[in-house]
Amino acid sequence: MTGATKTISGTGLTFENLTISGSVSSADAITIAGNLSVSGSLNNTTGSITMSGAGKTLSGAGTITLGTLAITGSITSSSSFSIGNVLDVSGTFTASAGTATFTGSSFLNGTANLFNVTLNGTALQLSANAVLGIANVYTITAGTLNVTSTVPNTVNFNGTGAQTLAAGTYNKLIVSNGNTKTLGGAVVVNSDFTIASATTFNASSQSITVLGNWINNGTFTPATSTVTLSGAANTSLSGATTFNILTLNKTSAVNQVTLLNNISVTTLNMTSGTMITGANTVTITGNRTGNGIILGSIQHSHTFVLGTAYAFESPNNTFTLTGVTTSASVTMTVTPQGVADFPSGAAINREYNVTASGITLAATLLRFHYEDAELNGNAEASLSIWRNTGSGWSLYGNSGSNTTSNYVEQTSVLAAFTGRYTLAAASNVVRWNGSVSSDWNTAANWTIAQGSPSRPPGVNDIAEIGTIAFTNQPVISNSASVKSISFGSAQAATLTLAAGGSLVTQGNITGLWSANATHTINVNDQNLTVNGNIILSDGTAGHNIQLNIGNGNVTTTGSVTQSGGAGIAFSGTGALNIGNSFNYSSGTFTAGSGTVVYNGSSIQSVAGLTYNHLSIAKTAGSAQINSAATVNGNLTVTSGDLSINAATTITGNVAISAGATMNGGAATVTLNGNWSNSGTFTPGTGTVNFTGGNAQNISATAFNNFVINKSGGTATLTGNVTTNGNLSVTGGTLDLATFTANRSSPGGSLTIANGATVNVGGAGNFPANYSQYLPGITSTVNYYRAGAQTVAGNIAYGHLTLSGSGTKTLAANTTINGDLLIGSGATFSAGTFTVNLYGNWTNSGTFNGGTGTVTLNGSGKIITGNTTFSRLTVYGSYAVAGSDITYNDLLQIVAGGSYDGGSGSATINGDLTNSGSLISNGVTTFTGTALQTIRFLNAIVSNSSGVINFNGNVSPVLNSTSAPTFATLNVNNHRRHQSKRGMDRTGGL
Repeated sequence: MTGATKTISGTGLTFENLTISGSVSSADAITIAGNLSVSGSLNNTTGSITMSGAGKTLSGAGTITLGTLAITGSITSSSSFSIGNVLDVSGTFTASAGTATFTGSSFLNGTANLFNVTLNGTALQLSANAVLGIANVYTITAGTLNVTSTVPNTVNFNGTGAQTLAAGTYNKLIVSNGNTKTLGGAVVVNSDFTIASATTFNASSQSITVLGNWINNGTFTPATSTVTLSGAANTSLSGATTFNILTLNKTSAVNQVTLLNNISVTTLNMTSGTMITGANTVTITGNRTGNGIILGSIQHSHTFVLGTAYAFESPNNTFTLTGVTTSASVTMTVTPQGVADFPSGAAINREYNVTASGITLAATLLRFHYEDAELNGNAEASLSIWRNTGSGWSLYGNSGSNTTSNYVEQTSVLAAFTGRYTLAAASNVVRWNGSVSSDWNTAANWTIAQGSPSRPPGVNDIAEIGTIAFTNQPVISNSASVKSISFGSAQAATLTLAAGGSLVTQGNITGLWSANATHTINVNDQNLTVNGNIILSDGTAGHNIQLNIGNGNVTTTGSVTQSGGAGIAFSGTGALNIGNSFNYSSGTFTAGSGTVVYNGSSIQSVAGLTYNHLSIAKTAGSAQINSAATVNGNLTVTSGDLSINAATTITGNVAISAGATMNGGAATVTLNGNWSNSGTFTPGTGTVNFTGGNAQNISATAFNNFVINKSGGTATLTGNVTTNGNLSVTGGTLDLATFTANRSSPGGSLTIANGATVNVGGAGNFPANYSQYLPGITSTVNYYRAGAQTVAGNIAYGHLTLSGSGTKTLAANTTINGDLLIGSGATFSAGTFTVNLYGNWTNSGTFNGGTGTVTLNGSGKIITGNTTFSRLTVYGSYAVAGSDITYNDLLQIVAGGSYDGGSGSATINGDLTNSGSLISNGVTTFTGTALQTIRFLNAIVSNSSGVINFNGNVSPVLNSTSAPTFATLNVNNHRRHQSKRGMDRTGGL
């Protein structure tokens, strides 16, 4: 297009290629199937440009000013352009040159790999799952990058050359595609930060704060920078990385950062939070500060200054040289679990393993920290340090302790200091002999093994069962309290809680196996409370404890460990309440009709098992499903947080109580029951999939991907739903009722699969804000409200049903690939818009065509029901099934089209053009109240039952190239006919 101030206007505008060398403006929607080249100017700020071709280009050095640019094909660009509304990429879009300038309040949907990017407006909002690729320069002239309103989203600095990262806030941030990316200012990353393979990230002297995961697959150059890991999420640090200053400043002390690789850091500031090293090591080459906790392997590798306390796990776990300054490496590995080989299991639930390099003998002050929850029944004031150098445990000493700061310390003269360490108090131990009876409370059934225990054992005594041979199995028929219980290998034991019995331990229930033995604890309908850990196996086959629960309750403030061949079985409706993690690796878990409750105040690992009911009732911290789990009953989050990081299937209901939180992560949640959300659901990047053949209710929630995949039945909204990703109805029925299921920002897709149904019950609540609407041909959308409704336009429906009552008003042109059904009591008002129908037309109500057009495009389809059309164009083959039809403006049958008027009455108030096949079997009346033009480019055929009436007092214009054939022709018009070709009749006039 050449020339100045030219315009493109109209509807349904599609070009193969568009080349502009002049100045062109448009306010309408334009589709370009090929290339767009602009050497002049193109201004379309209020309309849209859609580029749909494959392997096509956007090029030219002209000025391109757009409101909306939609990329549905695969497009490359070398041009500069500006976007004032939406850049919507559902295909692929890659720029090798030029600048994309975002003005006004604009959006990015999908993945756009741009070259230069400039913000020069109010804000550029990245929609959920959007990716902004920047291959060269990122400039902020005016406005902000909005990465917080709709998450997650990503900015990827992906040029092949060196790039500088502008200061600012990002959601996910990636540096990729090689070369060096240098931090140009302070950056905050609200989610994950990734250094891609073969790429170097130079942090220079700047600071970067990361609230998500640190993922280093390339190279990190720390220089003099500070990296801060913050936020309330539990995150990970992957890739071997060397830091200058690394600060952990998590929202809460229970928030964790897990190392997936070794790291090294000059200065480690543990301000708040917990670092879990796992099988890796954090090496400190300077020092560490702060009250945060490190669990795992911590190494100090530097010169140790005389008299300086170097902190490892915490400020109260220190190593101090009191003799001589030296350069060396000292590593402490901290394991917060039971010490399996400690006599009678009497140690606290923590072990330190100290190793060293470059130093063998030293005068030291060793201080070891513990948590109150790890005491395992030990008297805190009586704790001492114990050491094992390979030949068994021996007392190391206690030269100082503090029960408030929770530590015990010991000084030593020049000596070796490496080995395993733990803490324990003096123990009183009794052993079950069962020589008299099965009664737990009979003193003679117990043998004193160590110290001065009570018989039967009391709260300060360790009870050993099966460590010596015994006669009768122990039975508890009243209240019993002990320090801890250890099962042995001399004889398999069954501990039974009988009616009236209960058991409380101050510490652990565990086993001390030297040979195969399987023990059983029958809780039945009673209560078992463990103020420590329940350890059902040491992981060796044949070293097992079977825990059986009837209608009673088992409560542990610590963790449950199930391994080897150990088992847990519910035979009733009892509950297992867990205050820490459920560490499951093997064994049989039988859920029965029971409930497992995670109710601790720290991070808890939820075992990947098949549960009956699963309940989260936490006072703090997060319960985390990290491996696939199934809940055959209900999943209830009554308080605290549940993070779902692996596929989870729930047969029953999901209920999130007020104040509680569920995080969807990247996992798929499959639900057969109701979804009731009175708290907070954070969708992440995952999917919630509603399945089953039953009815389901879904309360107000923000989802990422929202899927209805039912074998039958209806999923009904009971509140407004939003999606950050896609809405898919792949099976069954989604009933919106009067609520909405809109996308949080423009983008994504709405899919309604063949055979699936969406019911719309509101005044105008068809899902909005989706870039693509993909109903299957045999899908159904049913507007069923008893009252007025707006029927969404610019949608290619499958079957469209208008039911209930009131007027259903079309909002824009629309296509119906299946059937249209207008129910009794409903009125369909098309207004000025076009309805493109490919299926059957069934009208049991009222159709008000306005000034719009109905096109009939199907093959072998039927029109049923008395209907008044304004403009009707037939491209396919249709037959009227005996109904009375009125045509007010135009009836047109195009070449190749076929229309059988049926045996009913046809009233034509407007024009008739037939270029295809037109058959009249009933009574057809040309009313003649206004000028009518009748064009028979192909003849009309009226069979023996057909009657043609020309009525009225305005003579029609007959403009035909084919002679029509009439069975019966009645000319009742009082004015003569203006005919350009004669008419034949086979019957009488």
